Amino acid sequence: MNKPQDRLTSAMLVAVVLGAFGVSAPESAVASALCPPPPDTLAGLISVDATETGPLTEQFRPIYGVYAEAAAECWGDTSITEKGFVASPEGLGGVSAFTIEPAWLVSREHFLSTTADIDPQAGPVGPFFPVAVPASLEDDFTRLKGSWVTVSGHFHDAAAETCVVAPSDASLGDVPTAEQAIEICRTSFVLTAISAEAVPATDSESVEPSPDRMPAWPGLIVVAFITLRLVLRRAPRTK
Repeated sequence: MNKPQDRLTSAMLVAVVLGAFGVSAPESAVASALCPPPPDTLAGLISVDATETGPLTEQFRPIYGVYAEAAAECWGDTSITEKGFVASPEGLGGVSAFTIEPAWLVSREHFLSTTADIDPQAGPVGPFFPVAVPASLEDDFTRLKGSWVTVSGHFHDAAAETCVVAPSDASLGDVPTAEQAIEICRTSFVLTAISAEAVPATDSESVEPSPDRMPAWPGLIVVAFITLRLVLRRAPRTK
């Protein structure tokens, strides 16, 4: 659902659903009711933003992947634990129109993969999930490169509120406003813990969701709710 009319359809759908259930609670309470528990696999967490490109990604696409806008909107600073393989995609590079500080929060220098597979030509296979590694965990993350790990972390880290746009060259592309820079930082998955993990019997063992963690609501309704929140937050306000 990348077209504007698809976003509008999603917003209309969630409005109808909420109206049918007579929801008038605050936005945060509605999110708790509609969002399923966080996925218990890395592949599940990646998939949340794989089908619907958010407005931040559309305007300020990062050097790899997308901003985790839907996941961050849904689960905020809730602690999430996942298993992954410490590996990075090959061939990252390019020139960005802007830089956000603190850089460690948005650098996209650290990744987790859903598989340990390596292509002889292209390197690590992926898919990959970018993670923000604070200085206190940098040594541990580096030491565990090429290993299976269990990590805990969250979106909406407190450090996101300190994010600012460094001097940038607007001739290279759009530059985020101060508010958008903070929103981008809130989509970063910040690690709070990392430890070595036993090698799974198969890669599929590490990414298959547990039956008791399946969403309680259809995924379309969750996406529709998140889309509505994003639209409302960015709509011009009338006096």
